[in-house]
Parts: sequence; structure tokens; C-alpha cells
Amino acid sequence: MTDKPLPVGTMLRLNDKVHVYNMIVLDYFPVIVSGKEMWHHTLHFFRDGTSLGVLAFSENELKGLFISGEAEVLSKGTSNEN
Repeated sequence: MTDKPLPVGTMLRLNDKVHVYNMIVLDYFPVIVSGKEMWHHTLHFFRDGTSLGVLAFSENELKGLFISGEAEVLSKGTSNEN
């Protein structure tokens, strides 16, 4: 995930202790931190079919969720165009 952002339209699932959230990648954007580009992803959150709103996650935050097993990719989007 460090070289390329998740494609727009990618569906994710996030499991916490109480709820399961589905998310859609809406877009991504770079943020320069200490001279290094870090991708951030705008995610639309849903729980039980209800929209909960939009949040942005850094690539490091998402990577941590994938590594811990709390998040998984359900399907990859087909576009990397903003």
C-alpha cells in the first residue's frame, strides 16, 4: 500500500469488538509529512446498511488495521483516477 493507494471504489470491512463496518474508498490524496508523501484515503462508513459518514485514514493507519486483521478488502475498485 505504500507505493500505490487503494483504488477508488474498493470495498473494505472493518471489525471491532461490537460492530462490523463496511467502507467504500471514495478518493485518496497525498499529504507531505517531513518531506515524505503519505497517502490518505477518504472512506465512506456504513453499519447495518446505514451511512455513518466519511473519514480520512492515512496509509499507516490502514496498514495497521490490515496487519492486525481488523480490516480486510472485500473487492478492489477498478479505477485509480481521482
